Amino acid sequence: MQVQAVFRAVENRVSTVMVDGAFRITMVDPYGRMLADQTTPGAGALTLVADVPLGTAGTLYTRMGDWVGWLALLGWIAFIALQSVEERRQKKAGLAGTAAG
Repeated sequence: MQVQAVFRAVENRVSTVMVDGAFRITMVDPYGRMLADQTTPGAGALTLVADVPLGTAGTLYTRMGDWVGWLALLGWIAFIALQSVEERRQKKAGLAGTAAG
């Protein structure tokens, strides 16, 4: 859980506060530094106080979005389409070659 909190904070460049099912609270700053981490032994109340900075300028991903993923998907679709066209072309060329021979 701590690792997930660190990854989310760094990838989005914002402070992250996470609570897991094991009654553990983790606070991480935008650079992945652990600000506070506390576990309670049971289902009782747990209070954790820390100075948590708001965040920094957005990352390239938060500013531009998912365009790289969509571009990769379009490239993959184009590659599959070109492979299909090439296979059909080769199949026609093979059939024409056997009919002539």
